[in-house]
Amino acid sequence: MRALSSAELLRVWERGLGYQPLERALVVLSTTGEDDVDPATLTMGERDARLLTLREQTFGAGLTAIAVCPQCGEEIELSCHTNDLRTPPGSGEPLSLSDGGIDVEFRLPTSNDVRAATVVADRDEFDVLLARCIVRATRDGQSLDPLALPPAIVARVVEQMGAADSQAEIMFDVSCEACGHRWDAPFDIESFFWTELQAWAARLLAEVHQLAAAYGWSEEAILGMSATRRHLYLNLLAE
Repeated sequence: MRALSSAELLRVWERGLGYQPLERALVVLSTTGEDDVDPATLTMGERDARLLTLREQTFGAGLTAIAVCPQCGEEIELSCHTNDLRTPPGSGEPLSLSDGGIDVEFRLPTSNDVRAATVVADRDEFDVLLARCIVRATRDGQSLDPLALPPAIVARVVEQMGAADSQAEIMFDVSCEACGHRWDAPFDIESFFWTELQAWAARLLAEVHQLAAAYGWSEEAILGMSATRRHLYLNLLAE
């Protein structure tokens, strides 16, 4: 995966402003053009793995996040390396299980599946997602409606999906020093990266404005500079 230039990142940010979080992640990944693969067809774990790699190339390997204690409201700073968040992402290969005469073949969800589940107004999102991911379900050799699967089988399907695609659900084990409460805090690379990208874009546009006003340079010329050169010129203006 190639790193994006400042101009490309700024265009990604601008395009993403009009989208919901799921679509923003796809906009970011589609810009890299990796392997000509539609990012919406990747498993959620593979998508997040690629977002994590792109984030590392863009802002570095160190991450700092804030978790809020659900017990007392204390803010806790969490720092880690991108490698600390990497697990083997799930593939698109089908999975299966058998129990009590019921055989189920299923696959891991993709962004396309999540998108489809959120736009169906008259059905439960989980049911839509489950039905899309069940490739085949039978009871004693007879076809079975995925939504007619016993709850225990559905629970096993969900559990096996999670185990096969652990990159899709990263959790921090957090302990609050203020009150002693301990909990698992989810880490969402999708929203984390976008929040960083928004803050970066605001800073960059401010730099462009300052340099353009001082030197009359075009946005294209300023964005073509390295961050080091931009900051050197900004330091000169501050003297």
